[in-house]
Amino acid sequence: MQPGEQIFDLAQVEDADSSAVAVMLAWLRVASLSRSTLKFAHIPAGVRSLAELYGVTELLPLA
Repeated sequence: MQPGEQIFDLAQVEDADSSAVAVMLAWLRVASLSRSTLKFAHIPAGVRSLAELYGVTELLPLA
């Protein structure tokens, strides 16, 4: 991990809805404002599907 880089590991998330995608995008906005890098690891399949449905998959950087 690089300085200023944070990785959110979502491996323990078993169930999530569209609010998870909204929260992830909000975290990315905050990270951008603080000039840090944010990545996501182990995004649950349901959250990936929702991100694809909303067309924001490319906005969610993977670790």
